[in-house]
Amino acid sequence: HEKALWDELEYCVGAVSVPVIGNGDVLTRMDGLRLMEKSRCAGVMIARGAVENPSCFRKDGLLPCMDSLKAHLKQCMLYEEVHQNIKYLYNRFFSEVCVPGGLLFNQVQ
Repeated sequence: HEKALWDELEYCVGAVSVPVIGNGDVLTRMDGLRLMEKSRCAGVMIARGAVENPSCFRKDGLLPCMDSLKAHLKQCMLYEEVHQNIKYLYNRFFSEVCVPGGLLFNQVQ
């Protein structure tokens, strides 16, 4: 994917009188705070970062991927999450970032 255009977002924020929500290349809480500081946007959305590691919102930084996966699975069981949703998210968890060889694992499903 192409790199998010954070510099252009600052121009958009200054050009309108409504709150602007930033998005793109926000993978951690710190990324979101940097985007808000740089662009003066009212808030941020985290998509890919939240799917790949739901601990991205933690003030103390990311949990190791496997710890995050275990914590997420406990929440899924507690709230009786639909198995198709869990399968989708775990396919994202099994990436090269979280699990060495994970991309190969996903290719052979």
